[in-house]
Amino acid sequence: MRTPTGDAFDSFQLSAVAPGVLVGVYFFGRDRLWAYAQTPFIRGWIRTKDLAIANDRGEASVGEKHKAPLVITGNFVRVFADPLFKQNAFSAQMGTTFPMIHLPDQTKEMKPYFTIRLPSREADGRLIFRHGYIPVHADIHHGFLPYTQKNLALQAFKMLHQPYGWGEMSGGRDCSRFIMDLFNTFGILMPRNSHLQAKMGISLGSLEGKTIEEKIKNLDQAIPLATLLKMPGHIMLYLGKHHGVHCAIHSIWGIQKKGTSGPAYQKIGKVVVTDLNLGKDGPNGSLLHRLTEIRLIGPDSEVKK
Repeated sequence: MRTPTGDAFDSFQLSAVAPGVLVGVYFFGRDRLWAYAQTPFIRGWIRTKDLAIANDRGEASVGEKHKAPLVITGNFVRVFADPLFKQNAFSAQMGTTFPMIHLPDQTKEMKPYFTIRLPSREADGRLIFRHGYIPVHADIHHGFLPYTQKNLALQAFKMLHQPYGWGEMSGGRDCSRFIMDLFNTFGILMPRNSHLQAKMGISLGSLEGKTIEEKIKNLDQAIPLATLLKMPGHIMLYLGKHHGVHCAIHSIWGIQKKGTSGPAYQKIGKVVVTDLNLGKDGPNGSLLHRLTEIRLIGPDSEVKK
């Protein structure tokens, strides 16, 4: 931690990894309590007790060939270990995908659940697959969502007021995880940190060193809900203009503002909608003033109204 009291930002915590994500292990620590692993979006140490070890990739990737996975489109959705929904397995967060064993309407008898394949860990650490059950009325989708402005808005606002959590500490989301979970529902795998996310898609012009007027001109050309706004250490989803003011939705810890006896810190700690004038009276300037990059995710022709 950077300071003795800065426990909201633990540099040892990089990210949570959803249950069922396929990872590759480079090596184990000497005591074998930790494994250094590569996930699809980040690399780091994982507790060995949280891994189920397969004999080879073929064994671990059973079910990966399904073209249309079951996609979690709700903020969080409960997965059950039994078809009566009495044994809670875990909560899956937005963007998580699972191979399906069958759809409810593919069985002789209509059943009120989707059956998914869940990797599990045996007592000796070996990989085994079990069944998981998700109610048909849950906020899920068979296959990835169509990439439209309407769907982007619906998905983003499902996370509104979700608590901020650095690296998913305490079950929250930081700014880049908010972006990652959102785009995962469309089958777009984003990097885990904001610095790399700001290299995705199509640049609408570097804003570093530009005047406020020049930045506004660039923003006016952006497609709402399909555009990322980057500043040092933070990333946001552009929403468009409201009463002539540019707005964004983002997960933010706080902002420096003007206090009675100097700069003061205002904690926000959740996903919020703000205009880009936020922080204009603080020592670092407004969000608009600090913007350095603007990126369109998907060509214009792919973003349907």
